[in-house]
Amino acid sequence: MKQNIDLVNEQVQASQFNRQVTDSLTIGQQHLKRVQKSMTTKKIEQIIDNITEEIDISNDINDLLGTPILTNDVMTTDVELEKELNILNNEILAENMIQINLPNAHSGPIKLPNKHESSSMNDIDKQLAELQRLTTG
Repeated sequence: MKQNIDLVNEQVQASQFNRQVTDSLTIGQQHLKRVQKSMTTKKIEQIIDNITEEIDISNDINDLLGTPILTNDVMTTDVELEKELNILNNEILAENMIQINLPNAHSGPIKLPNKHESSSMNDIDKQLAELQRLTTG
């Protein structure tokens, strides 16, 4: 008998739970229906069209701001200005290179110090002496 009462009690609890779930689903469905009434596909399409139009206007503005300015009937672009600057820089560099007086490079064979020479100079002193000899001609 106790088993029957326990079984009935479990069925009542399960039914109450099912009722709560059903009520929650009904409330959710009603809320979703109310929200969707305020959103139609036509409204969404209109919003997307408006956003697309604003993006197009923004792109047009960016394009206009990026175009070269017409001055004295001559259109000047950044590329042309950059080319002119490079030409001027190269001319200045060429003039400076001409004015630099460098010694002539040694054209003959370079005599390396002999390892067996007995001298009081260390290796660094020998290399410095050789370098001085080469640069003075």
